[in-house]
Amino acid sequence: SDGETGKVVGVKALDRISGKDFEVYAKKVIFAGGPFTDGLRELELTAAPTGSSISGKDDNNNNNNTELQKAVHGASGSHIVLPGYYAPNHMGLLDYNTSDGRFLFFLPWQGSVIVGTTDKKCEAETLPYPPEDEIQWMLKECEKYLSHNLKVRRSDVLSAWRGWRPLAADPNAPPGGQVSRDHVISTNPDTGVTFIAGGKWTTWREMAQDVLDKVLSENNEYATEDHDNSKGKSKSSPIPKCNTLHLSLHGGKGWSESLPVQVIQKYG
Repeated sequence: SDGETGKVVGVKALDRISGKDFEVYAKKVIFAGGPFTDGLRELELTAAPTGSSISGKDDNNNNNNTELQKAVHGASGSHIVLPGYYAPNHMGLLDYNTSDGRFLFFLPWQGSVIVGTTDKKCEAETLPYPPEDEIQWMLKECEKYLSHNLKVRRSDVLSAWRGWRPLAADPNAPPGGQVSRDHVISTNPDTGVTFIAGGKWTTWREMAQDVLDKVLSENNEYATEDHDNSKGKSKSSPIPKCNTLHLSLHGGKGWSESLPVQVIQKYG
């Protein structure tokens, strides 16, 4: 951090392959750590200026037991994949009334069937193996909707995985703020670090656009005025915007709205 302002000006990174660490400097630092966002924010405790609301130390460098307000309240969810004969090809099922109140869904997918989901509040893990008891719970719930002649076997589970749903809240907002399934963007006034948390897989590009637009709009570099000497007037520099909407994803080369028609005309 900057010794005078206390603002974060970069990060110290570790190359886990070589074991070497190195420093990266930047005008702005953004945390996009998913369910591990609060772990990243803990690093700010050592970077914030003494006496600030987040530093954990008062002006005399004594610990004041300041606790970091959580931004992400995560819950894990497990899913399993079963053979395709567990559900019709073009029909899914959603149950809001399972044995313990959680919902359950069957969805045909790529010739197989996805079944989910569980919901358990817990800390995120770097190796999120699905617990066996959650796999067994989903198999047991499946039995209620299948023929009694069909045995639901543990060996039918083709794959299983577990992920975290981040419910986000802005710790820098006024008291009484609500947790949200939408994404939250917040800038720490002491360190200048911005974090983004929450959101869904389907909104990741919108999240990137929102956080970059926010950081760019707050950059004083673009708030200065340029002087037009020919007219004796000054004008504000245009604030740049995130350009993700103009970038094609992998596989998007050659895409157009008429592509389905082109494929039909070419291949029949």
